[in-house]
Amino acid sequence: MLRSFGLFAIVMCLGSVSYAQSGNDTLQSCLTIEDDAQRLACFEAVARAAPVAPVAEPAPSVAPTPVPAEMPEVAAGNAPAPVVAPPPAPTTQAAVQARPAPPPRPKPAPRGEKKNINYVATVVQTERDPFGKLLVKFSNGEIWKQTSRGRAVEPKIGSSADVRQSFSGAWFIDFESTRDTVRMVTVKYAD
Repeated sequence: MLRSFGLFAIVMCLGSVSYAQSGNDTLQSCLTIEDDAQRLACFEAVARAAPVAPVAEPAPSVAPTPVPAEMPEVAAGNAPAPVVAPPPAPTTQAAVQARPAPPPRPKPAPRGEKKNINYVATVVQTERDPFGKLLVKFSNGEIWKQTSRGRAVEPKIGSSADVRQSFSGAWFIDFESTRDTVRMVTVKYAD
């Protein structure tokens, strides 16, 4: 089986090259040899004697580009000169200075000025929940609970507090008596 496969492979390799009648006779005579080594030597001699044709690479096929009906001068062979874009201008100091200036940044609010104050309330009562969070009741009946970490200082009764909402939606209360800002949520709304 292995012998016939090897023989088949050799014949296939040699079959791709065109031979003259004498080359075919030589191959036939090699097939009749019984000894493997001698038969192989015969096939090698035939292969060395065979002319080798150069392998030419196929030329790439390029399909012609169809010409639109709106361009009869191109179809007739009277095409206008191609438009060539000019090279980019070198960047110079004058070109850099000619760029428009970016818009100015908004100025921060001065220190001590509070922004986005929704209303001012008066502290009526303060206490702590079982977890140590501050609970504050205001004069309008609202009760607020601390959500920020840490232990907030209790504000004085009767002091004012600025209630404001941040841009993210969180509520902060600035207590006047302690000068603290505490993040809080409403537990009970105004009556």
